[in-house]
Amino acid sequence: FHSFHEKGIIHAVVNININYKKSAKVGDTLIIVTDLLKTGKNSFTMFQKIFLKDIDMLVVDAEVTSVFIDMNTGKVVPVDKEIISLWPDLGKFFNPN
Repeated sequence: FHSFHEKGIIHAVVNININYKKSAKVGDTLIIVTDLLKTGKNSFTMFQKIFLKDIDMLVVDAEVTSVFIDMNTGKVVPVDKEIISLWPDLGKFFNPN
C-alpha cells in the first residue's frame, strides 16, 4: 500500500459484517483465507475466513467492503487502470474501461 500512499490514496474499509465462531488467544497461529466476493465501480467486497492453524477450526468469517479514497479531497477514487497498476492482483477481478 506504500504506492497508494505515495499517490495520495488510502484504502478504507467502509463496511464489515463479522461472525465470531470461536475465540483465539495471544500466541495462537491463525490462517486467513481471503476471496473476492463482488466488485463494483468504486468498491470491492472480500470474504474472509480465519482458522486456528493447529486444529483447523473456524474462528471468524467476515464480509469486508473497501474503497480507495483521495487523501486531499476525501472523495472515493474509482477502481480504474491507475489503481490496478498499483495493485495488479486486483485487476484480475476488475475490467476498467
